[in-house]
Amino acid sequence: MKAQEVVPVLLDDEQIAQLPAKRLRGMESTPSKLLWRSGDSVAGVMYVEAGHELMPHRHPHANHHAWVVEGRCEVLGRILGPGSYVHIPAGVDHDIVAAGPEGATIFYLYVDEA
Repeated sequence: MKAQEVVPVLLDDEQIAQLPAKRLRGMESTPSKLLWRSGDSVAGVMYVEAGHELMPHRHPHANHHAWVVEGRCEVLGRILGPGSYVHIPAGVDHDIVAAGPEGATIFYLYVDEA
């Protein structure tokens, strides 16, 4: 069996800007750019437009980590601004609401625990 090649990912802001924005399953109003994937674990940047909400949902097998890069959002009833960090354990219901007129840019990481 051949060992899987491990390759670092280094993306500057221009390369990220060139990545296609896709709609996440179940979150069609929220464009996202996938930065990295390994199995079911992923990292990316999502853009929650002003006035939009990611309805309560859960990730059954993945810890959800998020950092607010720009704007403001509400997660589990708490308003978070740039530099804020969120960890939602696997299986915990949560939502994300764009709480400001500028919406929110969020870096996310789903780490599959299965």
